[in-house]
Amino acid sequence: MLSYTKAYCDFFFYELAAGASGLESAIETWNSRQDPVGLALGYTAYGTCKQGLGEIDLACEAYHKALTFSTRIGDDLRSAAIASNLCVAKLHQGDFGSAVKFGELAVSTARHALSPRLVSIPLNLAVSLFMNGQQENALKSLNAAQEASRRERSWFATMEFLMGCANFALLTRDVPLALELTEAAQRVAWGKERAVPHAGLFDTLRIHRALHVDGVDAARVLAHQCLAKYRGRHPASFVDIVACNAWLDMMSFGAYSEQSKADLMLCGQFGFAGLRAMHIAQGFLSR
Repeated sequence: MLSYTKAYCDFFFYELAAGASGLESAIETWNSRQDPVGLALGYTAYGTCKQGLGEIDLACEAYHKALTFSTRIGDDLRSAAIASNLCVAKLHQGDFGSAVKFGELAVSTARHALSPRLVSIPLNLAVSLFMNGQQENALKSLNAAQEASRRERSWFATMEFLMGCANFALLTRDVPLALELTEAAQRVAWGKERAVPHAGLFDTLRIHRALHVDGVDAARVLAHQCLAKYRGRHPASFVDIVACNAWLDMMSFGAYSEQSKADLMLCGQFGFAGLRAMHIAQGFLSR
């Protein structure tokens, strides 16, 4: 648990490689003790770190192991959350069909849980359905997320719902709705921004709103701050901000800067084909 706690601190400060290394030590100990609860916890966290690092195949392998252990101990809510993590991993990888499959598994598993209140599960499925060309079903899943949000009134759930819906609005090019939801998310997050889930998405939404509210120069300052925060530490969030920065280049200069070209080439080395497709759908990148 000490190794796991240290790894969580590393993850919180975007040091994903260090977090993954610490989790390997924790998993080794839990394996020697044959502790299924610890292993479900450890492999889930390890998968999350590997996913953020762009090592999607290793992330999925860890998630599958975590799902095996959580199923063995009968923890339906954890199993649903892990299946939803697999949904996001496949979404980011660009395997949208598999993302939908795991998203649907997450939703069906959550129904068996004593407290099925994870807003992220239907939100992740909604995005996967949309990217898989199933727009009508995506909207149904988005409505399910809204219902879940009404039942779970925690700060964390509210943030996940607002950000998830703003992200979906960007995918559908509904800019006014995206701006309205982002403003609401920033208002709810006020004073607690560092604890916001999905930091890369939150910063993407902030940069998008900054452009429309404060202008391109203010948005560019924010984007550069975020690039520095994630560079070499959190590839998934870095890829999000690189797309935003490239978008701002097009707004300012009508072409990508040399730095953006280099960063986009670097992003191509990670396993984020699905994330790139989402950035194209949102209008941040051209094909």
